[in-house]
Amino acid sequence: MSVQAISAALALRGVSSSEKLLLLALANYADESMRCWPSQVRLAEDTCLTDRTVRALLSALEGRDR
Repeated sequence: MSVQAISAALALRGVSSSEKLLLLALANYADESMRCWPSQVRLAEDTCLTDRTVRALLSALEGRDR
């Protein structure tokens, strides 16, 4: 778990509650370099979202400007 990644996810504005939930789940798996590789199935289980919703949210987040 990366406290830095969780703090960054919490501070992010302009995202939906589902996107923030997914970002927090990703942050929970992040290493010191803020990288993580949880499966979409694991993220769906952790967030109580469907696999399809997780895929859509990941795609939307990846398409945003940084």
